[in-house]
This record gives sequence, structure tokens and C-alpha cells, in this order.
Amino acid sequence: MPKQTIPLTGRKNLAQSDFNFDWQNDENGTICIFEILNQKAVQDFPANSRVRVLMTENKNVYIADFGTLEKPNSTFSFEGVSLNDVKPELRIVSEDVSSNGLLLGSTKLPKTNKNGDTEGILHFQLKDTSPFLWELSMSENDFPVLYVNENIESAITWVKSDPVFLISVFPVVIEQVFTCIFKSDSGYEEGWMYEWVQWVEQSMGCKQFPKTSNNLNFFQEWLDDAKSTILAKMNLLPDAIGKIDEQGEEK
Repeated sequence: MPKQTIPLTGRKNLAQSDFNFDWQNDENGTICIFEILNQKAVQDFPANSRVRVLMTENKNVYIADFGTLEKPNSTFSFEGVSLNDVKPELRIVSEDVSSNGLLLGSTKLPKTNKNGDTEGILHFQLKDTSPFLWELSMSENDFPVLYVNENIESAITWVKSDPVFLISVFPVVIEQVFTCIFKSDSGYEEGWMYEWVQWVEQSMGCKQFPKTSNNLNFFQEWLDDAKSTILAKMNLLPDAIGKIDEQGEEK
């Protein structure tokens, strides 16, 4: 099958909801995090296209480079720079010899909310979760919320970018969310439950979500397979092992 390309005659307007972006200041500067939530949104671009976020503050422009679409990085740091009132814009840029630097696609990104994040299918909020580090809240009418202990410095950025936290916690979140959907009497034809099922089937490439009439054993098999598929696609294990090894060396 030939490699797919897009015509290099114009820029594609991308959907803001297909991406997750945030940033946080610390003592060393500014750390940015980026994630592609819907791979289908960028599948027609060349794999070697660069992923950049232009961050404009007053008249200054900063560029966070997250690598290529084929191997995107999840974080980028500006050393010694503190950014506050920023207007971020995602730009997918061609790296092909014949069209180097050509803008292929773009979208405005939402400004950060330092008290939490209410974008996407999983919301993040700060809260006193003592004696726990985090807790998950779900209801049939609202998107699931992952509450993070408010005493953690830069908590929202940390939980989104720390591979050890993500690989440890996200499987639990997946299990609790889809168990709630499976047991729901209201179905999942609309609302947040529909969005989660669309995400797991369309964006993550998991098997079709079982109807609530299926037996529990079948659902459990689907759930185990879904967790493995999602974590494999997120590819968190190498970074998590690397970070654990680094912390061990520091001791």
C-alpha cells in the first residue's frame, strides 16, 4: 500500500479537541507537555513532519519542538524562561526536501488552567485527597475527574507528563471508567460515555466495546485486552523504566 500524503497546496485546519497541551513554570523555567489524542487527525501527514507549538507572549515568540509525528516527544522545556499569559498554536510543519518548512496544519490551543484541566475525556482537578495521592470521581452526567492532591507542586503538569504515574494509574482509571459504562442502565449513545467508547475504539484501535447485555466474563476479557492495547500505544514503559533507573542512580 503506498504511503499516504496530503496535497501541499494549503494548510489543514485541525480540531483543538484532538490534542492535549499544557505548560507549567518551575524553578528551572517552563515545561510543556503535548499529546495527540486522535491519531486519525494527523494520519494523512508525512510521518517525518515536525510537531511544534508556537507560544506567543506580548511580542515574544517561543517555539516548543516535540519531534516528529512518527516519534513525538511528550515534553519540551524552556530553560530559564517563565511564561504566563501565553497564546499557544499547534503547527505541523513539512520536513520533506521539496517542501521544507511548509505549514501543513495548525490549530489554536487552549490556555492553561493552573487549577485544573476541563478539556478532553478525562478532567484533572486539584483537591485535598489526603491521605491519598489521587482519587477518581464519576457520575452519569459529568466527565470523569481525576483529582490530584493539591499539596503537590505543579500537580496537573506532573500527572500528565510523569510516565511512572501514568503507567501506574491509567490502567486503574481505564478499568473503573469502562466498568461504570458497562454497568450503566442509561447506555452510552451520548454524553461522556459515548465519547469514551469512541476514543477507545476509534483513537486507540481497541476491539468493539461489548454491549451491556454481554456476560461479565466477556467484558473482562475485552477490558484486559483494551488496557494492553492502550498502554502499548501510549508506549510509556521505556520512559517509566528510564526514570526509575535515574532515581535509583541518584541514590
